[in-house]
Amino acid sequence: MNYKILVVENDDENSLNIKEFFEKKDYQIDISNNIEKAIYKIKNIKYSVILLETKLPDFHGFEILKFLNKSKINIPIIIISKCIDSKTKISAFRLGAVDYMVKPIDLDELEARINVKLKFW
Repeated sequence: MNYKILVVENDDENSLNIKEFFEKKDYQIDISNNIEKAIYKIKNIKYSVILLETKLPDFHGFEILKFLNKSKINIPIIIISKCIDSKTKISAFRLGAVDYMVKPIDLDELEARINVKLKFW
């Protein structure tokens, strides 16, 4: 199966690294650098998983989690953030994130985490 991943990330270099890594492994990758574009894509495209940065230029990344909850859209969300604060991590999980990785991330580890989520989702 060809999985489709949405990367919501404010760092263009990080987005491109993720895109290149996963496209070599036959994943389809879309990138959004703000909430408005991300929500538009989520409404119109069926994603297997979303990789979500918490600090975005227009809103906090948690707004996507709130939107998904309100809309009853069920997509596994993996937070990718520089924030190591346990309160932020707990908030992410309470809002429905299934995983949380602190930057810098190891792409092989990210792939392993994604595969586990997709196996059981």
